[in-house]
Amino acid sequence: MELSKLAESRLMDIIPVFLVAITRDDDVLYMNETMCQMLGYELNEVLHQNYIHLFVQEENKAIVQQAFDRVKDGENKSKYENSLVAKDGQIIDTEWQGVPVYQQDGRLDYFFGIGMDVT
Repeated sequence: MELSKLAESRLMDIIPVFLVAITRDDDVLYMNETMCQMLGYELNEVLHQNYIHLFVQEENKAIVQQAFDRVKDGENKSKYENSLVAKDGQIIDTEWQGVPVYQQDGRLDYFFGIGMDVT
């Protein structure tokens, strides 16, 4: 692995913020180690799982789905707050910034979120 790629991947795992990439189908494509640890999961437990189903409180699922849909509909930047549910049931209040990442043909590939624990 190139040094720059190695440094980049390690940096994404150790920075003290949550990083997550979510597909058009709301599945987890990437999650950094910081977020996995805070939520009590191993990476292999969350990859390809539905983000909303796994992490969002029932009463917030519609709001989070609306935020995801706005990004899918072309909103270039989104900022929102919501609570995540950790594996042990702990509630983690988070603040998010998200940006869409597009394929060459202009279709949404995934969106990338950067979050902070604001509990």
